[in-house]
Amino acid sequence: MKRFNPIIHRKESYGKHSLGCNWVNRLLQVGRFSQFSKKQGHQVTVLMTQAATEFIQPLTLQVLSQNPVHLDVMKEPYPDQVNHIQLGKETDLFIVAPATANTIAKLAHGFADNMVTSTALSLPQNIPKLLAPAMNTKMYDHPATQTNLKTLETYGYKLISPKESLLACGDYGRGALADLDIILERIKETLNEKRSNIAPIAIFFATMLVIHFLSSLLFNLFPFPIKPTIVHVPVIIASIIYGPRVGVTLGFLMGLLSLTVNTITILPTSYLFSPFVPNGNIYSVIIAIVPRILIGLTPYLVYKLMKNKTGLILAGALGSLTNTVFVLGGIFYLFGNVFDGNIQKLLATVISTNSIAELVISAILTVMIVPRLETLKK
Repeated sequence: MKRFNPIIHRKESYGKHSLGCNWVNRLLQVGRFSQFSKKQGHQVTVLMTQAATEFIQPLTLQVLSQNPVHLDVMKEPYPDQVNHIQLGKETDLFIVAPATANTIAKLAHGFADNMVTSTALSLPQNIPKLLAPAMNTKMYDHPATQTNLKTLETYGYKLISPKESLLACGDYGRGALADLDIILERIKETLNEKRSNIAPIAIFFATMLVIHFLSSLLFNLFPFPIKPTIVHVPVIIASIIYGPRVGVTLGFLMGLLSLTVNTITILPTSYLFSPFVPNGNIYSVIIAIVPRILIGLTPYLVYKLMKNKTGLILAGALGSLTNTVFVLGGIFYLFGNVFDGNIQKLLATVISTNSIAELVISAILTVMIVPRLETLKK
C-alpha cells in the first residue's frame, strides 16, 4: 500500500506518500488525492501545520485519507519511535501542496518547527519531492521566494508551477494552486520514473555483457595490435538519456563486472582490479569500481551543460576519458611501485594506443546512438 498527503512521502510497501498541509484553501480536494491513491495502490498520510487547522479540521482529512493526520511534532504515538523520523523513513514521495511562501522559506533554510518541516528535513536524500506553490502574485514573484524555490530545486524538489487565476485576495495573476489533475499527473510521473529506471538498467547492462563477450571472443580469435573496449559506452549513453542515477548504477555494475571477470579469468593485470587474486588488495576494488561510477556521471553533466551535438560528442569523449584517467591514475598512485619504475612508460603506451581509440569510438557511437534512442523513448 502507498501513502499520500499534501506533502507526500511514500515508501515501497507499495508506497507511502505524505501530504503536508500548511494552507488549506481547496484542500478538501484531498479526497480526490485519496481516490487516486487507492486506484494506484497508494496510501496518503496528511501532515498539517497549526495554521492549516484554522481552515479545516484534521478529522475531515483523516476521514478522506483514511489515515491518521499528523499535526504535533512533539506527539509520539509510539514510544519506541520518533514520529517525524519514522514518517520520513516510510515515505516514497513527498509533496507540499499548497505550499505557502512561509513554508517554502522554512524548507529552503532548513527550519524544523512543525510537523511538515520536520518531516521534510528527515527525508532520505533519494526520496522524490514535489512542491506546488500557492500565494499572491507579488509574493510569488518576490526575489526572496524565487531564490528559495531555486534553493529547494538544488535540494531535489521539483516545482509544480502555479497557474494564473482569480486569487483569494481578489487579484488576478499567477499564484493559484495548479489544477489537481496536473498535480496528480506529476505525482504519477514521479512515481513511475523510479520504476521505469529498472528496464533501461537491465537492457543496458545486458548490452554491456554482450559487448564484453563478443569483444573477448574477437580479440582471442584475431590478435589485433590494439584492443580498445566499448563496454563503457552503454554507461555513457544511459547517463545522457536517463540521467545520473541510471548512469551511476550501470557504472557500478560495470565495476562489479570488471572485478568478477578479473577474479575468474586471471590475467597478468587481474590483481589491479580484483582483491581475490595474488597481489590484489583493497585498492583493486577502488580501481575496478570508482572510475566506472564516474563514467555514469560525467557524460550527463557535460551534455546537460551544452545540450547540442557538440555536447554529445564531448560527453562521449569525456566519459571515456574519465575511465582512462581514473583507472590509469589509480594504478599509478596505488600500484606504481610494483612496476619497478616502468609505470610511466606502461601508462604512456596504453594511452597512445587503446585509450585514444576508445575515446574516438565512444564519441562517434554516442553522437550516433543517443538521438535515435531519445526518439524511441518519446
